[in-house]
Amino acid sequence: MEETRTQANVGCMCGVASSRGKIDFDRLGAFSGVCARRAAAMKIRSQLTILLLASALPIVVFAAVLTALFWRQQREAFEQRFQERVRAMAVALDREHESSRPVRRRAGR
Repeated sequence: MEETRTQANVGCMCGVASSRGKIDFDRLGAFSGVCARRAAAMKIRSQLTILLLASALPIVVFAAVLTALFWRQQREAFEQRFQERVRAMAVALDREHESSRPVRRRAGR
């Protein structure tokens, strides 16, 4: 097998190798002069970061959806309790008004 000049066989030399045992230095760009182990470690670090974000993203989205649903449910429950209190107050005021009607009639005569 022949190697191109942009690939180096790192195999066991550094203890780090890709699945084919080669690193493409063209893709590494600025890291072409750096040890292949360090370049591969940075690649692993970025892969771990992506893995962490990819696994945390569904949890964050799920938590945001649940928070929004809970918030809406609490707001609706508050509005319902408020409406019940207003109705109870209206009924109490109507009863008070009706009970004072005979007194007002007598006072008006």
